[in-house]
Amino acid sequence: MQRQLLVRCLSIFMTAGITLTATGCQDTDLPLVDTSVVAEKASSPMASSVHPDEKMYHTLAAEMYRLEGDDATATLHYEKILQGSTDIGLAKIATETAAQTEYLEIAVANARHWVSLSEDQVEARQYLALLLLRSDQFENAAAELSVIDQRITDAGHDGLSFITSLISLESHKEQAFNAFEAYVKSYNNSPAAQLKLASLALKQHGAESALSRLNSLSGELTTEEQESLLILRSKVLHKQGDIEGSIGIMRQLVDRPNVDDMTRLEYARLLMLNDDELGATAQLQAVYVNTPTNLEVLKSLVGLRLAQGQFAQAEVYAKTLAENVVYASVAHHYLAEIHESRNEMDEAIREYSKVGGGNYFSSAQQRISELLVEQYSLDIATSWLSETRNKVDSDEQKFLYWRLEARLRARYKDDKGALNAYRRAHQLDSNNGRMNYQYAMTAQVVGEVALAEKLLIDMIERNPSDADAFNTLGYMLLEETERLDDASAYILKAYELRPNDAIILDSLGWLYFKQGKINDAVALLMSAYEKTDNPEIATHLIEVLITQGQRKEAIALLARAMEQYPNDEQLKSIKKKIIDI
Repeated sequence: MQRQLLVRCLSIFMTAGITLTATGCQDTDLPLVDTSVVAEKASSPMASSVHPDEKMYHTLAAEMYRLEGDDATATLHYEKILQGSTDIGLAKIATETAAQTEYLEIAVANARHWVSLSEDQVEARQYLALLLLRSDQFENAAAELSVIDQRITDAGHDGLSFITSLISLESHKEQAFNAFEAYVKSYNNSPAAQLKLASLALKQHGAESALSRLNSLSGELTTEEQESLLILRSKVLHKQGDIEGSIGIMRQLVDRPNVDDMTRLEYARLLMLNDDELGATAQLQAVYVNTPTNLEVLKSLVGLRLAQGQFAQAEVYAKTLAENVVYASVAHHYLAEIHESRNEMDEAIREYSKVGGGNYFSSAQQRISELLVEQYSLDIATSWLSETRNKVDSDEQKFLYWRLEARLRARYKDDKGALNAYRRAHQLDSNNGRMNYQYAMTAQVVGEVALAEKLLIDMIERNPSDADAFNTLGYMLLEETERLDDASAYILKAYELRPNDAIILDSLGWLYFKQGKINDAVALLMSAYEKTDNPEIATHLIEVLITQGQRKEAIALLARAMEQYPNDEQLKSIKKKIIDI
């Protein structure tokens, strides 16, 4: 199935520089075309031109089908009128539309026509290059990449970096790599291009592929290229597990005089990967001193200062970050966390309230509701959620507030209230798997086993590989019903999907215990407990050991478990059972 060309979401600004913007563009599968009209007429690219009287009809029909989302039929109408046309706009939209369909040959032909009308237009050649590589015409795609490189370079910009970004963003990763490799071999075998190819190889094929390319690198390298080579070697070593060697290379680089900010950023990234927050902070601090306008660096610095408990410095940076509208939300979230660290909860709530839409909004709203409970009461928190929910118009936001209320009520043991809130959230979005799982668990707690079963079965039907749903459903039936065969089928399916999962091993062991297979139950529960000292698993194992007559072992295990989890209700219950025995 073809996927949307990422070029459609790219903007090229040939002014002071070239900005390649891919924000908001996703690689999403295109719909399959299911129409007899398409099946009959999708024969050869560039069908013969039509009578002028029919041109208007095909133009209007193409636009109508395109607006309705039927790109396949629209493509066939565009095909009727494109040949012989000198309209660049028509060629562009015909190419864009065909690129969304299964008709790759037509899309390539349309792109060639577009290029023929505007040879100097980089966008047309981008489409053609990507369509060619998708049709496995790697040499032809490489030729187009070479022309793009030349056009960009002639305009005074970095053509190689431009086409590398284009290739990196393409959804057909392997075909894109092959096209870029053909470009390097046939048109640009410079050390810079070889380094770009090795970097792509590391991302797509792993350390050995990248290392072999680095070892065969030919040509004299500039100082900048030598640094890029060392950075790439460091990444290869890290990928191979040689952490000390990887860090050693980067340390030597940053100790050189006049080290650039990019090298420091790479070193900081490596240090963060290896939990060296102090070292990463020092590198980012140096970059920020050099480029105080780099707010991405400043954002990372705030996070690192917070993690290290350096709240005063974090606050200074967060306030600077809050002055920029793009970073205001994350800055207010950080400031709220700083107020929490000082136990200034009302101030924290005010800062969380300033977090606007985006990645941090849900987290901020959740924390407000939690703080309202902690500072005041559950009633105050749920009243705030209700008032806020009534002020919003979108179902998406209403869903958020119902879900937050459900989770809050469940945490504070208002299970019936939680169930009602989950029910209202489910009415707004029935496809949210994580929420449906929580909804099912709450339904079981309040005794609505049939509802819980229906929710879990719906999850399984949507995702037949959902081992957690299979296991949860099986275990629930095992505990709440007499349907041992159904429980067994679901738990065994979960075990088939994830045979080494401790929780699933526990379910299977408990199933065997219920079936009277005591020895098998002990073996599985011991294996599960070795993987994780979960108190529920310990409880099951203790009971099975008692049944098997191993009372001494059961008591020893109980003592260890209660030392770790002295307040666990299941362990307290099994302790009383042992005493009663």
